[in-house]
Amino acid sequence: PHCNRALGMRPDCPVARRSRIFALMNLSRWTDARQACEKLACPEDQFLFERAYCLYRLNKFSEALEVLKQDKACNTAPHKKLEAQVRYRMGDYDACANMYEDLYAQDPDDSGLLVNALASHVSGDAPREAMQLMDDHEDLLTSSYELCFNLACALIDEGKLDEALARLEEAKELCKAEILEDEEVTEEEAADLDFHEDLATISVLQNH
Repeated sequence: PHCNRALGMRPDCPVARRSRIFALMNLSRWTDARQACEKLACPEDQFLFERAYCLYRLNKFSEALEVLKQDKACNTAPHKKLEAQVRYRMGDYDACANMYEDLYAQDPDDSGLLVNALASHVSGDAPREAMQLMDDHEDLLTSSYELCFNLACALIDEGKLDEALARLEEAKELCKAEILEDEEVTEEEAADLDFHEDLATISVLQNH
């Protein structure tokens, strides 16, 4: 209501227009937010990133890519991350993995980018590329259960089951430690950690 009132009073105010769009996005009203991006854009190339994100959330992936290409800021990290997400959802795993690897090279403190690159290789049935990627970053395996888990998936695809099981066990222990650190867990809950969503996924793969 406040955003609508502000926009009604000052329809030409950039802050009011942006606030209206962000409010709709925060409410996950993607169709309304997309329409607002198109209606309130002044000049026409304003809010292209927000519009592309709405299209992504609406599963309109080809349209999202087209809108991203129109944005003059298309080479910035946020745009590249969104494009990588879109390409992953489109099944373009090779391009997605390459984009995440490039992003990680530019921001090596964000291990999540490496996790996404590895997962993209695994999803794209490219286990050797996944394993080669981790050969260059083996030191990070001791601090990320997601890296261990995805590497285990690649090892399974390559038929290296003993190594995969060892990595899954590492992933399980790292995941437990992370849950205990990040969440307020009672002793009773700690005893049932194997039923935690992330740990359950690892356990299922272990027992496959």
